[in-house]
Amino acid sequence: MDNKSEDDFQSRALELRRLDKLARKILGVSETADVTEIKKAWWLLAMKYHPDKNPGDKETLRRFQNIKNAYDYLMNSENGADFRADFDEKNMNSISEPYDTTNNWGYFLWWRDKYF
Repeated sequence: MDNKSEDDFQSRALELRRLDKLARKILGVSETADVTEIKKAWWLLAMKYHPDKNPGDKETLRRFQNIKNAYDYLMNSENGADFRADFDEKNMNSISEPYDTTNNWGYFLWWRDKYF
């Protein structure tokens, strides 16, 4: 892999991480929230800001659309929602010591070496 493709990968990974944080902020869930917590937060916010409950309010409609887009982004299996749902704490403790899993890059290296 040449430096340009590594830079492209890293910039794309950082962008995905930023989008993930933004989506979680919109829904009001933590970075460690599982799929159940995300669904619950989405449901509560969707009920609060649903256009049928707030007819004619453009700001509420905009917020509802943001909530829907954030939920759709987090639940998209390409973004790892399925992986997060199946991953439990006992697996986290089995990660080998050479990897610094306190950051995303170290976790990615562990994941890459384990599965590829």
